[in-house]
Amino acid sequence: MSEKSDAQRKGALYELIPHLFDEEWVGHHNDNLLYVGARESRIDYGTELREAGYQITILEIYPPNVVALKNTVKWAEIVEGDVRSPPFGSDSFDVIFWWHGPEHIEIDELEGALVELEKMATHAVVLGCPWSTYCQGDLEGNPHECHVAHLEGPELKEMGYSICQTGTRGEPGSNIAAVKFVSPE
Repeated sequence: MSEKSDAQRKGALYELIPHLFDEEWVGHHNDNLLYVGARESRIDYGTELREAGYQITILEIYPPNVVALKNTVKWAEIVEGDVRSPPFGSDSFDVIFWWHGPEHIEIDELEGALVELEKMATHAVVLGCPWSTYCQGDLEGNPHECHVAHLEGPELKEMGYSICQTGTRGEPGSNIAAVKFVSPE
């Protein structure tokens, strides 16, 4: 991802949820964050979220990624599981951050997955995904890295999310950032 794309994506996050990386805001809440989907080589905004003060739990579906994360990411709790049926029971998180993950599940499963995440969030669910069609197959043997959904934005709006699109639709680096607040503040 180019520096310009990264700056645009971060700008979209600040526009939609200005206090996401705010240490003072985080410090006045339970400060726990669920980060959905990660691999050792890609935990977007992990440093910024940690520096803001969140206690981070990572939910990852691919067993080799879980092992690698447990061996190297000592600043987060690592849990193996599927976002479509999260293994947390009645646990809750202030913020759920699913950055560049919604495109990895079938579109007809997305609403159900988001409903489950919204039940666990006490403040907001934050999403990021490519804007429109961006083909990607498995990475390093991980079949869960395939892009199987191609989001445009209106489908997220219909589910109650505010969105910000950056880049050029369908081009590498384009992005939809989306936030749904489940409680005011």
